[in-house]
Amino acid sequence: MKLSINAQRIACLAFPNWPIQRLLAAKPELARTVLLLTENTTGGEVVRFCNRLACRRGIAAGMPLTEVQAVVRARDTVVAEPLQAEADREALAQIAIRCERYSPCVGLEEGDYPQSALLNMTGIAHLFGGESALAEQIVRELTGIAYQTEQVTKSVPLLRRSSAGRSGLAGTACKQAVAHNGAHNGVQYGAAALHFDVRLAIGDTIGIAWAAAHFAVPSGKPVIIPAEQFDSLRELPLEALRLGDAQIKKLHRLGIRTIHQVLCLDRSLLPSRFGMEMNLRLDQFLGHRAEVIIPCRPTPKFQIEHWFEDGVKCSDIIEQAWSCLLQRLLDLLAPRQLGVRQLLCRFVTDTRTTHDLTIRVCKAVADARHLGDLLRLQLERLHFDAPLIGIYLEALETSPLDRPQQELFVHRQPKGARPLASLLNRLVSRLGRQAVVRPQVLPDPIPERAVAFAPITEEFLPSSPMLDPVHLPMDRPTCLFPQPVSVQVIAVIPDGPPSVLFWHGLRYDLARHWGPERIESGWWRGEAVCRDYYRVETTEGRRFWLFRQHEDQRWFLHGEVF
Repeated sequence: MKLSINAQRIACLAFPNWPIQRLLAAKPELARTVLLLTENTTGGEVVRFCNRLACRRGIAAGMPLTEVQAVVRARDTVVAEPLQAEADREALAQIAIRCERYSPCVGLEEGDYPQSALLNMTGIAHLFGGESALAEQIVRELTGIAYQTEQVTKSVPLLRRSSAGRSGLAGTACKQAVAHNGAHNGVQYGAAALHFDVRLAIGDTIGIAWAAAHFAVPSGKPVIIPAEQFDSLRELPLEALRLGDAQIKKLHRLGIRTIHQVLCLDRSLLPSRFGMEMNLRLDQFLGHRAEVIIPCRPTPKFQIEHWFEDGVKCSDIIEQAWSCLLQRLLDLLAPRQLGVRQLLCRFVTDTRTTHDLTIRVCKAVADARHLGDLLRLQLERLHFDAPLIGIYLEALETSPLDRPQQELFVHRQPKGARPLASLLNRLVSRLGRQAVVRPQVLPDPIPERAVAFAPITEEFLPSSPMLDPVHLPMDRPTCLFPQPVSVQVIAVIPDGPPSVLFWHGLRYDLARHWGPERIESGWWRGEAVCRDYYRVETTEGRRFWLFRQHEDQRWFLHGEVF
């Protein structure tokens, strides 16, 4: 099967049981102990990660620490240490930064406990002699072992690793990691070869590379998935889609255990039963929805401040000060071709009280005049109780500026979307974020649940395909009521089409009708819905959209066609 057109090539470096690997790199003497990393929860202290020896004793993630003594042997040395999630993340980030010599964009996987690094290898492999040579070089550097690369052209046999196999290190315990600039969290990084257990895979999307690295890479053989193909991964387990535990358990109860079985399901029914995450992960796996790598290096902060020697009360001086600061802030963004999406303006008074103003715009803005007008609108409602001694500006969110293509002839220069964006930004500043919204289609067959309103300043994400476009535009009303309105209807025969409608104290004789159209929801939605919809036209030419509710045979008016 072909993927959607996608020119990217992504590499995933998976470090199985990374917190254990990091700790053993810092303390090699713990290699022969029953090593546990614990975490405090509402139910007490539980095991979150454990080494291979602990797995052989029957210890697994999620086991209460109080039950460990019942499964270990008398001669075992049990070492339980608290999980250090931040230290684990930082150490993995340092390894990812080390891999920047192979890719300009290196980041970590999402999640509370990342155990994989992601590299964007698009257009880079030829500099290292191809993807196979590049994979060998990366793995050789991280493990000190010359791996043989395997290119997947047919179905990859699943590795039926036990929990002990997946959580253990390659060979013996992780010995050491040598490096430059001293120790970092007990682990050192440098020019010498590292000795980590790492699984590497390269594919078209983050989802494909992640799935192959975690479930299709045999020890010692990095895997390369050919471009625009994923047939070799169809038989991988559901866990390869990066789904949550709740979705996986629900699918297992239905007998669905592989990616191939999920792809055979009706995509339009998945959100209602398993949530939006299911379609999101499938789209990311297939390349139908973009997924970006967030670089490990910290995002630079764009902030600027000014402090007065004495308190200032004059509004003209205050406005001149923040106007200069705003221009200097935009000058910091200009070399990067960035604009402001969210701006924080903080005023500090002589009494050490602060007044914060936040401005959020629809699109990235680099116009000091426009941002100044929005800030001035906010300042009209702000009164300082003491003289000001400081002003602080920070661009909380930035994004690349839109650069529309220029026309060859000046007189044919099209009118852009800037006037509309300026109007929307002013309305948001004056009325608030929740007052200026845009409709967004949701994958739900029930009409009143198929549309939601989101603030205009939020990123708009197109919804995944819901249903086939089998309906004509006139099959749905141009005016849909937020909730159906109960009305009186006379039908010629029971369960037949309507003939007379009573609404707002008026009688409407119906000349024509179209339908019925059955709309219902599944039993798993809790409140079952079963309706027969009719499009009707009165003798005066008015058109309505109404339905009969099967539960009690009541009639409701749901929309009108103008």
